[in-house]
Amino acid sequence: MGVRTSTGLDFVAELRLRQWARQNYVPPEYRRDSDWHPVVLDEMRRKDADTRDQQNRRISACVIDIVPLMPEPGGIRIDLPHASIPAPKSLRTRIEEPQASIPYYL
Repeated sequence: MGVRTSTGLDFVAELRLRQWARQNYVPPEYRRDSDWHPVVLDEMRRKDADTRDQQNRRISACVIDIVPLMPEPGGIRIDLPHASIPAPKSLRTRIEEPQASIPYYL
């Protein structure tokens, strides 16, 4: 990709260069601006910016998710055990059985 063209690129050629730049990304400290096509350099700079944005979003998401707890006035807080749950209240009535006899068949 060290060859530069003085003519303008068509849309498909530019997309291919941008795709190549994304797939063959080189960090800024290892690329020299004079050796790369301007479209490749532009796409690599865009990828640098995308990477910075993603890192900033991760950092800001971590900061937002952290909620500091207020310290207790006495230091350590020890919760008392929960009160026992009362048994459900139900109506207790005696069901009387009928006195009639059940017929028995042979």
